[in-house]
Amino acid sequence: LGLFYLAPYLLDILLDENSLVIAKLSVYQTVKLLVSISIFSGILVSLPLLILLASEYTESKKSLKKYIYILIGFLIIIGTPEPSLIINLIFLILFAAIMELTLGVVGDSK
Repeated sequence: LGLFYLAPYLLDILLDENSLVIAKLSVYQTVKLLVSISIFSGILVSLPLLILLASEYTESKKSLKKYIYILIGFLIIIGTPEPSLIINLIFLILFAAIMELTLGVVGDSK
């Protein structure tokens, strides 16, 4: 999903040559950007499925939230291409919103 749809769109934006700004990405930065886009879009797609599977094996919704927040924090710390507070907060809010929506759909079966 990220490699075929999101990456070409973002690269067109980053590499657009107009009269105001000329962006120059090195090969390393381009590969790093493609890998991080692919990883994060894959995590975004698979996170609801992982939450649904994990909800079957945990004893309560509260402990599931704790484990998922730890996993999200670890992924954000390790996988963010440019580590800054604002980018990390944006990813945290996005992943947490997806998690809360999925847990809202699952309901409290235990």
